[in-house]
Amino acid sequence: MLTPFLKSYLRREATLQANAKADPRRCTQGLNCLSVCGLRDGLAKVGQFCIDLKLSAAFRGEVSKGLFFRGADPLPFGEAMRSVQETIRYFLSGEKPADLPQG
Repeated sequence: MLTPFLKSYLRREATLQANAKADPRRCTQGLNCLSVCGLRDGLAKVGQFCIDLKLSAAFRGEVSKGLFFRGADPLPFGEAMRSVQETIRYFLSGEKPADLPQG
């Protein structure tokens, strides 16, 4: 599913890649969470965004800001886009969100 963030990023990707430059200060969270980071390390072929911020937004269920992905297996919630938190809860407990059909 193309989220608002992903649509915007894909429109600007070529420009962002062309302007990529190494700058440790671009690690806005100061986490240096990845050994290779397109944003911090200026690697044009790697994502020009903070993966920590995008995955955190996904965890909170912020579809407009998060980065969502999945494997090839069937979705546990049909076609519904759910937060990482809800998905992990489902995997650990089998509990589906209350607003989905329980079946």
